[in-house]
Amino acid sequence: MSNHESLGSFLRDSRKKKSISMRALARDAEISVAYLSKIEQDAANPTINVLERIATALGVPVSDLAMFIRNREQDVDVATASNTPESLKRFIEKYSKDFPQLLDPDYHRALSGIRFRGKYPENDSEWLNIFLSILNVLEK
Repeated sequence: MSNHESLGSFLRDSRKKKSISMRALARDAEISVAYLSKIEQDAANPTINVLERIATALGVPVSDLAMFIRNREQDVDVATASNTPESLKRFIEKYSKDFPQLLDPDYHRALSGIRFRGKYPENDSEWLNIFLSILNVLEK
């Protein structure tokens, strides 16, 4: 298929060979330019759904992209990650059935990085307000 070392280099080269801008590919794949940039830099691990949309937008078989997917077992296990605050672990455990996005590694990383004056939110209500605000922004 390809002699590329990573998904990012394959995507970047495929996009450039077809003279497709990042903005156009991101639009056609229904993702942000920033997220596409992270994927091309191998700084993001996209879901199969995102890979399917990118493959369709690029006009390449999804199997060409799927062979680059990192082993999902390497993804963060929300319940045991040592850098996850206890209050976030409790929130995710309590609300993941209602909001399956909480199990997505990208949401987990985003929430794990939230601090105000050096402190994590302390209770479910604070986490829920933050999470719902993030969802609200992403749905627009």
